[in-house]
Amino acid sequence: MHGSDLSLRRYVAIEALRRWGCPLKSACIEVGERLGKGSQEAFDVIKSGYEKFRPPYAEAQLLRAWDEDFLWWKKWVRGEPQSTIDFFATRIPDKGQRDRFLALASGIRKAHIDGIAP
Repeated sequence: MHGSDLSLRRYVAIEALRRWGCPLKSACIEVGERLGKGSQEAFDVIKSGYEKFRPPYAEAQLLRAWDEDFLWWKKWVRGEPQSTIDFFATRIPDKGQRDRFLALASGIRKAHIDGIAP
């Protein structure tokens, strides 16, 4: 994550989790763990940052843009051969991020094949 937009990314991630029914505390913990910061202090910082953050434009517009990007990416993942997914994964320098990318891509492909998700 880029330092300049870290607050924005945290906010969007927490909002997305909350819209899927995740309580604020659980959403903040999830975001903290994904950032490799699972301590109580990190949770407090993330929660406080979320509560103080003011989106640069209307929340609905902000989330719609991220939703559209994710849906485009999800469609791309479902349509590409595994070799292409693996190729792009090799371009992610951080092993933890690379593993998360591959796990997410695998989950999306499996859900699509199993008929769980469109």
